Amino acid sequence: MKRLLACSIALLMIFMMIPLSVAAEDGAKQTVVFLKDAGADTNDGTSADKAVQTWDKAYDLLDLSKDCTIVVCGPTKLGAFRSGYYDNANKVFILEPGTEYTGSVTITSVYDGVDYATTAGAKISTEDGVTSFYGTTVIDKISIEHTGKAFKIFVQGHEFTIGKDVKMTFTNAQLTGASFTSAVAILGGFQSNFNPEGHDHTRDTHINLLSGERYFVVAFNRVYNNTKYGNSHCDGSTTGTLFNPLIHTGDTYINIEGDTKVNTLVYANERGNNVQAGDVVITVKDNAEIGSLCGQGTTGWTAVSVSSLTVNWQGGVIKSADARGVIVTGDTVLNCAEGIDEAAIKTIKENMNSPFYVDPEGDTNDDEDQETTSDKKDTTTDKKDTDTTKLEETTDEVKGGGCGSVVGGSALMIAGAVSLVGAVITGKKKKDN
Repeated sequence: MKRLLACSIALLMIFMMIPLSVAAEDGAKQTVVFLKDAGADTNDGTSADKAVQTWDKAYDLLDLSKDCTIVVCGPTKLGAFRSGYYDNANKVFILEPGTEYTGSVTITSVYDGVDYATTAGAKISTEDGVTSFYGTTVIDKISIEHTGKAFKIFVQGHEFTIGKDVKMTFTNAQLTGASFTSAVAILGGFQSNFNPEGHDHTRDTHINLLSGERYFVVAFNRVYNNTKYGNSHCDGSTTGTLFNPLIHTGDTYINIEGDTKVNTLVYANERGNNVQAGDVVITVKDNAEIGSLCGQGTTGWTAVSVSSLTVNWQGGVIKSADARGVIVTGDTVLNCAEGIDEAAIKTIKENMNSPFYVDPEGDTNDDEDQETTSDKKDTTTDKKDTDTTKLEETTDEVKGGGCGSVVGGSALMIAGAVSLVGAVITGKKKKDN
């Protein structure tokens, strides 16, 4: 009798625990969510048959402290998403921002051996609007149909990657890549009236583009004119107050690879006055193409600077360059792989008023600059043992079209690495932030 009673109590306890266990499982966050327009947000997103309908619901279901995947398992639209658009006039959010996360999100239509583009016509159809990401994001193995005149992505100081297996098509003739508002526009930093309370100007940004075209890429910020949130500046008009400079201490790293075509790559800000930004490192390789490498997206903005600029030209094409008044307060380095056409390098230099401009005052002969140049010569000389290139002192006369020429009175040197020929335009030493 006692044994029967004990068994009964044990079974009762088990049955009492079952609903609690199911409830906990139902409320648990996931690492994989299925998404399509034909889904429903009442679903749990655990399979293609139970796909959710909206991007908001998909992100809400994810455990964003981990590496997660959103599987696009049917046609899916993507427009204004968690952009945090702020109405300055009425001081209210029109579109709510998202939440920063420490994990990562991969967006794809290929998962667990199934290619949903083949089986279910999966694709992303982009619409006009701003899509903001709040952590590491990878888009790969998926088709993207651009239907609007622009598709804007705000990286906000995180890492963003378009993988090598992304197929892009364009159905709107206005999306040409010619400007930020008519391109697949990628902003590494922030725009003043989007998610303004979440701006962290100390974060480093990583942008990796391994496929796609009609890009307009900006290393840092855009239209910083919102005086409500601290360090800001006017919008470039002739009237108004110039506020304290926006100091963005984070650095930006941009990699352009594969057959990617970038119409414009801006290494400072798309627009805005009185902005100081961190270091910029740009790498171009394979068959990638940059139409224009320039300091600002549009001309006419003043007091804009970056701490240093390094361009690793390992392959592909850079058609033109223009500093557009941006000041590089530290060193500017151009590393050219062996085999890069010297005429092309010369063209890049000639297309700028002072290619890879460093010192706006022309003060390149003070003691500090001389010491910097000497230090770099000693470093590069040590690397010459495995290279046949000779390190030569440059003068104010242009010597050839390669990386060892003088531009605008700034001394360039051949770095003498085995596979790279580096042009260093020495300016003032970078100041500590």
